[in-house]
Amino acid sequence: MSDERPDAGTSTARRSASREEQITDAFVAIADTLVAGFDVADYMDALATRCRDLLHVDAVGLLLADVYGRPQVAATSSHRAQLLEVFEIQSDTGPCVECLRTGATIAEVDAEGTDPAGTGRWPEFTRLRREHGFGSVYAVPMRLRDDVIGALNLFRTSPTALDPMDLRLARGMADLAAIGLIQERAIHDSRALAAQLQTALNTRIRIEQAKGVLAERLGLEMDDAFEAIRRYARAHHLRLADVTEQILTSTLQAPMPGPPAPGPAEPTP
Repeated sequence: MSDERPDAGTSTARRSASREEQITDAFVAIADTLVAGFDVADYMDALATRCRDLLHVDAVGLLLADVYGRPQVAATSSHRAQLLEVFEIQSDTGPCVECLRTGATIAEVDAEGTDPAGTGRWPEFTRLRREHGFGSVYAVPMRLRDDVIGALNLFRTSPTALDPMDLRLARGMADLAAIGLIQERAIHDSRALAAQLQTALNTRIRIEQAKGVLAERLGLEMDDAFEAIRRYARAHHLRLADVTEQILTSTLQAPMPGPPAPGPAEPTP
């Protein structure tokens, strides 16, 4: 049997090509707001998922300004991120809220042995962030020139800085998403998009309610409940909002699958 192994350079090139393809697919999807039946809630959920998968982060949150300019949670990739975003909105403090307010990219990265009590710019947020297992957070504005419509928030368990190339990529994705949403407003009508954005924010509240109902009904963790909702929506070609309403009104057309069965036990060495 040959002892030859795949060439390391070839494997690296393949991984690089795969990442480049993922980035290309992400930018194409983010730019495409002109599809029939465009839905802001689904668009923001897909954006959060793509950012989490591409940017070497552990969780993503997205804030959008509502019709009154107040920050609201538009999408999150995990329940922990959801809790942190809600805390920032309710307390009106934290890097994500400040990013939306100022339009500046903001980072809070724990350094070993520094600020152990969380007495920095946002002590309560910092304490809560650490309690939820995140060592750093980056807030990137979603903007077109001076028009800031939201913030992309990147959470990492590691207390290390985000790679500069990943941060540049995050800025590009956030800016492109802002352009897409603003373009949608220009094509239709500023009041129509404002109403749609408000609908998306209201939908997010209903999604959180449905996650809780499903988690209680099937004995799932909150993140697993949300993943089950997303899988059901994709499998039945429905919007998240449609599945959410069916869960809350007990009118699902097909049964929601329960938690996955445990895999086979690892063999004993």
